Amino acid sequence: MEMLAANVRRPRTREELLAWLESRRTAAAASPRPASANPAPPLTSETQRSLLLRSGLTRKERSLSLTALEPPKGRCTHQKQAQAILLRFCREAKDGREAWRVPAWSIVLSSRATGTGKTYLVKALTADLCRAGVPALFLPEGEMNTWLREAFGDDAEFGVRQLHRRWMRPRVLVLDEIAGDRCSEYTASQLKQLIEERERLGLPIIGTSQCDPDLMERRIDRVAPDHGRRIASRLAGMCWLGEASTWLRMEGPDLRLREG
Repeated sequence: MEMLAANVRRPRTREELLAWLESRRTAAAASPRPASANPAPPLTSETQRSLLLRSGLTRKERSLSLTALEPPKGRCTHQKQAQAILLRFCREAKDGREAWRVPAWSIVLSSRATGTGKTYLVKALTADLCRAGVPALFLPEGEMNTWLREAFGDDAEFGVRQLHRRWMRPRVLVLDEIAGDRCSEYTASQLKQLIEERERLGLPIIGTSQCDPDLMERRIDRVAPDHGRRIASRLAGMCWLGEASTWLRMEGPDLRLREG
């Protein structure tokens, strides 16, 4: 346990102790880990396999790769832009792996239409990150809701705290269908905590949604009043690269359809 210096007044109340602990966590999160201190372990095939098994992807999805995807043809400008920004994120995460650094910016791909490729692209990114030795977890909102419901069961073998730790552990968290049809009040509460804590620790979120920030706020507020504004605003604030927003529109044709 960390000791207080002799000339520092000891916390005397529970509130003072909690405030002191929070200040220490904030200071630790703000201090970048030097590249020479506890570097990442060597990247081996076993490391890649282990990360892929814990990625939340199916066996088939683990073989996806952004570099193997052909850019969509025709009027698919948004899909091409999204693929390019995800590739940049992956390169930066790979370059910073040895020093445990990940990009400080997040990405949300949004489209009210289905089949535009949002989920497909972020699954490919998740697989690429794991093969590069960067821990990443793919977590659909519906699955998040199911895990939380099971955590409250009478015979549950895990609790909400264990789930929260599991979702905080990866360097990159990939949330699919944020503010979707299965969002509940408690899911929104846990989502708010996840986003706030990952922002504080400088850990990025990659997300997909049918919503822009305004629609996300309204949808979540319907099931969890006052949570929508906080979630949408904080997530939008994380989605900046320089002066450009990385909350990207993915409007375009349904890529699942095939012409005769």
